[in-house]
Amino acid sequence: MYFIPPKKLFAPQELFSKAVIDNPKHSDKDGNVHPRIWRLMDSRILWTLVEIRALFGPIILNDYLWGGDYHGRGYRDPIALIDHACFVKKGIIRAAWSSFTSQHCLGNALDCIFKKILVSEVRQDIIQNSEREAYKYITGIEKEVTWLHIDSRNHNGKPRFVLF
Repeated sequence: MYFIPPKKLFAPQELFSKAVIDNPKHSDKDGNVHPRIWRLMDSRILWTLVEIRALFGPIILNDYLWGGDYHGRGYRDPIALIDHACFVKKGIIRAAWSSFTSQHCLGNALDCIFKKILVSEVRQDIIQNSEREAYKYITGIEKEVTWLHIDSRNHNGKPRFVLF
């Protein structure tokens, strides 16, 4: 069984790119997203997302569904990035903003911003209160960015987080 965030909190489009959502394996011709799409994401990071929302309020991830520019803040399709890298190598397009081996492509990472609190405050709370139940699956945190990157990478816990 896999963890599915409550629909009232997060739409699949907030965690998956349009290309992933539009894939016939993940939705039907009418645009209805199949629940199996959630298998692409690690249950631990999805559970953590729901817990962090309960602590800090509304979170913005992908917002393309509502006309925004964010599209890769959850799961990133590694095949699309490999294809992109091939075009870069040929000089056809510019370099990708992600690696196909990133935690996002493994379904282990999220990039978030918050509507009611500064990202820096949330990041600091996670680091200072790492023993909090809501943070138990966070093993990676990106520093010095304007969004909160958290992930559930395979890590031995020494130190508590991989800070990068």
